[in-house]
Amino acid sequence: MINYKLKLVGKVSDVIIKELGIIFSDPLNVFFADFAEKDIPLQTKFDLIKDQNGKIIPTCLKIIKVTQQFGKEFSEIPSGWKTIVELKPLDKMPLVLSTMKKIDDWYDSKNYVYVESIASQV
Repeated sequence: MINYKLKLVGKVSDVIIKELGIIFSDPLNVFFADFAEKDIPLQTKFDLIKDQNGKIIPTCLKIIKVTQQFGKEFSEIPSGWKTIVELKPLDKMPLVLSTMKKIDDWYDSKNYVYVESIASQV
């Protein structure tokens, strides 16, 4: 089974979303993601969130869009890349994600959460 783990460092600000020139389903659910440890395909589902204190929060999210700072869309999150991802909650967006600060790049925040999955592709 394949496990996926992705570090989210903040929500993408409205200014950056506009500059990207990409239409997102829900701009409130677009996040800066730190370096991926392995390729993570679109539609991958995440089953849990780990906050900075190690608290585990059950969730059900999937990746629906991936891009990078120049607005080039990807079919996956490539290994070793920092990306911008849109996540779709399959129920309600967890509070820990919906309350993340909007930032202008990957380095604007010291806060983060991990989203993780266990062999879950839709």
